[in-house]
Amino acid sequence: MPRLEDLLTPGTLKDDFEVTKHLGAGAFSEVKLAKSRATGQKCAVKILARNHAEFNEELLVLEVDFMMRVKDHPNIVDIHAVYADADTVYIVMEHTCAPPASSPRSAICRLPSKNSA
Repeated sequence: MPRLEDLLTPGTLKDDFEVTKHLGAGAFSEVKLAKSRATGQKCAVKILARNHAEFNEELLVLEVDFMMRVKDHPNIVDIHAVYADADTVYIVMEHTCAPPASSPRSAICRLPSKNSA
């Protein structure tokens, strides 16, 4: 099984992305909108606090490793980068737009991918 260090992107989140606005929060993570400094592509950044009682690095590594292996699957968002510091893990992923919770799940739309031109 890989270690988190094996999955990390070189550099820092702040070097590669401009984090702009808050998109949402969950039990122990927050999601913010970001823009790639290199391409201008919008992304979502999931921010996980390592000191949260429910944070489990081993499960996180399994999930990230799996998601990185199934790139371009129509039902799984792509992970573009993973960064970490002593307190936080940042997962940069494809930004999608979703309908209100009352809408059917099939109504979720994807923004144009980096491969479509």
